[in-house]
Parts: sequence; structure tokens; C-alpha cells
Amino acid sequence: MHNNVICPDEFVGFAFIQNGKVQVSFRLDYSTLFVYAEDYALYCKENETDIGKPIVVIAESPHTNEFFDAPLLVFKGGKIYCRPTNGTTRGTAGFYIKTQLPDILTDTGVITDNLWHPIIIANACQYQCSTGRPTENGPRDKNFLTLFWGNISHFNATSLVHRLNLFSPCKIIIACTKGNLSFVRKWLLKYKKHVFFCIHELSLRGCVEHTLMQNGFPFVSVGHPCSWHNPKCRQKREISPLNRPRKIPKKYA
Repeated sequence: MHNNVICPDEFVGFAFIQNGKVQVSFRLDYSTLFVYAEDYALYCKENETDIGKPIVVIAESPHTNEFFDAPLLVFKGGKIYCRPTNGTTRGTAGFYIKTQLPDILTDTGVITDNLWHPIIIANACQYQCSTGRPTENGPRDKNFLTLFWGNISHFNATSLVHRLNLFSPCKIIIACTKGNLSFVRKWLLKYKKHVFFCIHELSLRGCVEHTLMQNGFPFVSVGHPCSWHNPKCRQKREISPLNRPRKIPKKYA
């Protein structure tokens, strides 16, 4: 992994209503300053901004663009060499969060007031599961599943739940990739059978959906931000518990 460095959650901007429409604006100092997600309230207080509850966008794990050589200054002091869904230029995840998140938030009923709602970008697993290698045939899925469901508190699903409890979001946007569905199915069946039987979708995204559903968080689920240029990938998925347990396929029995 990338020197075993955590890529922390970041407060990046605001969602608000303007002229009857949902708008998203990144912080004016986003390109030069990193603000830890847990510091969003202090940052807004110092900038005299009236805020509502935050909205959290969750990707699965940082890849290559999230780590860089030239450091960013950190609000409250220090420097940092990574940020989640880094970048705001066309084609980057950050660009599509900035330009397409309003479409996803529209009709969710989340923003109905005159307050500015902080946007927090987080990773379900804060470590570089891909180890910088291609995601198609690399170790990302195995590392993600091992860490997300593992017993090490800094890596596992409880860590994500702990962070979300700190933020008390009004809405969560799950925007994780699916991963290799065949590999995820086999891994869950071997190591997490109780999850295999009740999870809605056998994917990396499904693992995050299942965890949030089990802990009562309000969320909608969409595609990964890099794909939000495609309207189909911005369509919100309705998730509900399975009506009956999933059966084990004969070839895996």
C-alpha cells in the first residue's frame, strides 16, 4: 500500500439552494488548503457560514491520483500529501462531484432550508487497497474486503461507522465501485457467509450499503463519481433488505 498512509476524510465545500435549484460549490481555498472532515464546523464558524447537517459522499478507497508529491497546507496547521477523490479538472472524480452532485441531491428532500450543507468526501477504507496497481486485475478487491471486514479497528467497517457517527450526516451518498463481482461473491462465501446470505448486492458497494443499512444511516447509492458523466450512473438505487436469504450456488456449495 502507499506507505500505509491513511487518506483522511475531507470537508470540500457546500450544497445549497439557489434560485430554487440545488447547487454545489467547493471551498474557494480548496486548491491550496486541506480541511479535515472533523474540522468542518470550526472552519465554517471562522468563516461566519450558517450551516446545516453535512452530506457525506463515500468512495471505496484511494487509488493513485489521491497521493501526490507537492504538499497541501492543512487548516489548523501542518501539511498533507493526499486527499480523497483528488482533483477538480474535467475527468476526475472531484470534477464530477462538483458538477453532477446537484443532480443526485435533487428530489432527495435533503436540502429544504436556506442553510449551506457541508460536503464531506470519505473513503470506506482509507488505505490504498489497489497498492497503486491497475484495479481490474490487481489486489484492490481482496485488500478492500480484508480490511473493511477485518478485525483491525482502523481498517474495518466499524471504523466507517465510527466516522459517520461523528459527522451525523443528513444524507450519505454511497458512490463506491462494484469491483470484480465474481471475486467478491467467492470471498464473501468463504470468509463472511452470514453477510453473503443477506447482503443486497455482492459487490464492494454492496458491502458498504449493507453496513450502513445495518446501522440505520440514511443513504442513496449511485455509481462511482468517475462515471457520473453518464446519467445512468447517477441514478439512485433503492436498497432494502432481502425478502429471503440468498441461496448458495451449486458450484460454490
